[in-house]
Amino acid sequence: MLSIAPTFTVTLMIVIFITFAGGISNICMDTIMMKTVPKSRQGTFFGFMATLSNTALGISMASAGFLLEVFSPRELSFLVGVAYIGLTLLYGFLFTRVNIVKEKRELYRKLS
Repeated sequence: MLSIAPTFTVTLMIVIFITFAGGISNICMDTIMMKTVPKSRQGTFFGFMATLSNTALGISMASAGFLLEVFSPRELSFLVGVAYIGLTLLYGFLFTRVNIVKEKRELYRKLS
């Protein structure tokens, strides 16, 4: 949607929506992880997750720089959006196949 926004106002509204959606999804994911990961391991776990996240961000920024030599900015943002939606659908499908209660019990058993 952002790559085909006709005006600045529409672009701004789309960016605000994307920001809220990303923030809410991060809050939900962190809440689930806090309830799943034992308190004694949370510091290490969240530190590791931040390291992975920042490394992935750096790699994606470098990749985007190289890919901008091949694609126009609108084409590249469209492809990234399609990939993001596809991966979200895949993640959603895989998540529906997980029994959270069972997995949490097994995790506690392994960490004890």
